Amino acid sequence: HVLGKRDKAVEQYHCLCQALRRLLDLEPLPETRALYLDIRDGSLTVDGPNYWLTSAQKTTAQAVPHGPFVGREPEQSELGKALESATRGYGCLAVVKGEGGVGKTRLIEEFLYWASSSPVLILRSRCYAQEQASSYQPIIDALRTYLSIADPSYMKRLDNLWLAEVAKLLPELHNYLPRLPVSPALLADHERNRLYEGLAQFIAHLGQREPLVLFLDDFHTADEPTFDLIHYLGRRLASARVLIILALQREALPDRPSLTGLLHELERGSRLVTIPLARLSEKEVLELVHRTLGRTVELDELGSRLHLETGGNPFFLVEMLKECQESKGVSSGVPAVPSSVRDVIQRRLNRLDDEDVRVLTMAAVIGCQFNSTTLQQVYAGDELDLLKVLDRLLSRGWIVELPGVNPGTYDFSHGLVRDAVYDTLRGDWRQCLHRRAGLALESRASATDEMAGVVAHHFWRACDVDKALRYSLHAAAHARGLYANREAIAHYQRALDIAEQADKALSATEWLEIQYQLGQAYEFLGEYDTAIAIY
Repeated sequence: HVLGKRDKAVEQYHCLCQALRRLLDLEPLPETRALYLDIRDGSLTVDGPNYWLTSAQKTTAQAVPHGPFVGREPEQSELGKALESATRGYGCLAVVKGEGGVGKTRLIEEFLYWASSSPVLILRSRCYAQEQASSYQPIIDALRTYLSIADPSYMKRLDNLWLAEVAKLLPELHNYLPRLPVSPALLADHERNRLYEGLAQFIAHLGQREPLVLFLDDFHTADEPTFDLIHYLGRRLASARVLIILALQREALPDRPSLTGLLHELERGSRLVTIPLARLSEKEVLELVHRTLGRTVELDELGSRLHLETGGNPFFLVEMLKECQESKGVSSGVPAVPSSVRDVIQRRLNRLDDEDVRVLTMAAVIGCQFNSTTLQQVYAGDELDLLKVLDRLLSRGWIVELPGVNPGTYDFSHGLVRDAVYDTLRGDWRQCLHRRAGLALESRASATDEMAGVVAHHFWRACDVDKALRYSLHAAAHARGLYANREAIAHYQRALDIAEQADKALSATEWLEIQYQLGQAYEFLGEYDTAIAIY
């Protein structure tokens, strides 16, 4: 109950009642029965915070994108038409597709900044490969930004049945609406459909007051249950004032057949707008160079060379221009064009102070959105020194501060930057920093199940077998509770792999429990032959 899982508390009460009757032929004490009734009816209040992570900072402002922006007029026009359609009550789903670094995120950020001048509710989050173990995490993060500005009186206009479903993903919703009922038990597949319908009703309800834009960045790295949920939302929100924008890498599609299938289904059954994004033309590259560095004959030559060498990939271009600015190379002629993005980033890293590099690599190990509190635990140094380093990294464009979330929450300027920084670490350093990151996040995992998969990943990379195994099983149980059975199977399988690779003997009880849960998950998915083989 303290963790916001009132339905689980009620379920546990009934299980214990059965155990009392079967083993001792006793009924619960009157005060225990009274406590149960208070929990069931939503009248029990708990002293102190019942959710360890604070709500997002109360802001609806859309951050001003950094740096010059060139071209992309047709693509912005397509997004504008999609928003206009959604505003009229014709729900729309837009997919911005292109290679890594081609400028998908920047295009959408510019569009959202333009859209924020009108009464539009913007919810956004980024998907991370490291968080594929956390079911529905992109949706949770996006909805959590709404709670920072939520109007409880307006939320109450939605049926409690649907709000109770939303609270399964956002337990802190009980802070705003403390008397939500417990959802009645159904068959597992029906409970999943009820969860999806509850989320669809909630999002549509928010869109009734003002048009809603839901932006999920790097969608190709999302977990499989999120794919299923987006398919459901794309179908159910066709008549809602909602625009869903997905940004994904084109080259990632062959490795995610379920995502390819999702896009095909969306094309058939909903108002899908596909916006392919190409590289910049030579004229646009030259304009970007001029608006960044100035207008000289030498820079004309630089612009032509950059377009020839990079093919107009905006990320590569921006990193090269940062290299020019930091090295002051333009004043002494046209700098050499490196062979890869990683070469550019390595050259920029070489000019940072040792302390700046140290903090940057720690952030890369954390791997996703990181806040100064978590980073401070990994850093284990003076807090003011850390904040000064973060200021320098912000000013030099290595990281960005995220709008609409907790103060002091950051992300890398691009996923490619994070990957390149991470790859500079030796194996022993990675192991050490993963252990520190796991310990820093461990307390959060004890308060909210959604972090368990991420914590398991860190401890496995740190070669801490016991904790990696424990949190893998914790994450699997959480995924099953959210009807994300594919994710649960992956967690259970990882637990078995960890035990095998580390030569750790599981007890007969542990092994049988994992096999039983695997069989149930496959049975729910309709893969009966596999389930029977496991049983």
